[in-house]
Amino acid sequence: MNHIKNAVEKVMGPDPQFQLHKYPESLVISPDLFKKLAAPGICGE
Repeated sequence: MNHIKNAVEKVMGPDPQFQLHKYPESLVISPDLFKKLAAPGICGE
């Protein structure tokens, strides 16, 4: 769960609830977290 917390802090800062007052109440937040993968034959690392 730390990776989710770190991702939110990078976008919203350490206190996301404080930042949300800037946005309309109809705002829906849906985190999209991706893991970097190498696809053989396409890219590599």
